[in-house]
Amino acid sequence: MRNFLLGAIAIGLTGASTAPSWAQATQPVDGLSPNQFTQIFEDLGASVNLRRAGGFYISSSFEGLEFFILPFRCIDTNPRRSRTDADDLKCTAVRFLAVYRGDVPDLDVINQYNRSHALTRAYASDGRLFLNFDLFLSGANNLVLAEALGSFVDSNESLRAIVASESYDLSIPPPELDPAAYGD
Repeated sequence: MRNFLLGAIAIGLTGASTAPSWAQATQPVDGLSPNQFTQIFEDLGASVNLRRAGGFYISSSFEGLEFFILPFRCIDTNPRRSRTDADDLKCTAVRFLAVYRGDVPDLDVINQYNRSHALTRAYASDGRLFLNFDLFLSGANNLVLAEALGSFVDSNESLRAIVASESYDLSIPPPELDPAAYGD
């Protein structure tokens, strides 16, 4: 699946008329606005919905996984305005966050997952199981974002397999969850 994502963005086969060219896809960035994150992940084929609750976040789904994309470490590039627009922020990091409801696995099961996954982490809090992956953008490009999305989806599959082997039942988060509470 990762190779598909990389190929799709690299040669513009995402089906979106705004698909980036190879030059755009490989151009390093040091920060993106929430609107730019939304456009990039939409170009990759994810369903995206930019929302605001405290800060900006993106409610998303891709290949059956529902999750949140939380831009963070943001600076306001237009501080003279009384209200910050999504285009006024330059965010230097992004968090992918999946939240599952259902029976929270034992700590041993969560640790089993974490021992074999260096870039993502699973943890339990507030009676829910979370999977998160933080990406810092310094020098990153759209190809790195495509790889990150693929890795996150793959990590979700790994977590679900470990949890399923322990007879836990997980389902996707309720829509009333405020992901802004879990950002930085």
